[in-house]
Amino acid sequence: MQWRLFARNGEQLKKLYRRLDSNGVKYTILSVTRKFRMKEITSRQEEILRIALDLGYFESPRRINLRSLSGRLGIAPGTLSEIIRRAQKNILTNYFTYKKS
Repeated sequence: MQWRLFARNGEQLKKLYRRLDSNGVKYTILSVTRKFRMKEITSRQEEILRIALDLGYFESPRRINLRSLSGRLGIAPGTLSEIIRRAQKNILTNYFTYKKS
């Protein structure tokens, strides 16, 4: 008989192994797969966030403001702001979704 089990993280999986072992349960691990419910950020969002981070956009006080960053990237400030907000939303959604599970 085969069972498919889900664990939230590696530590939970180790606890499961220990519990099975301590109860004398014979088992074979066929595979371990990481599944993410995360909504990924696009490669463009990742590139922009990396540049913004490197240039100090997220520091306090900022080393570069949105207008200067948009000029360096050749993107309108409104468009850049939207790209950053969407990427931040995806990252925060991923973080809080993962924290719940």
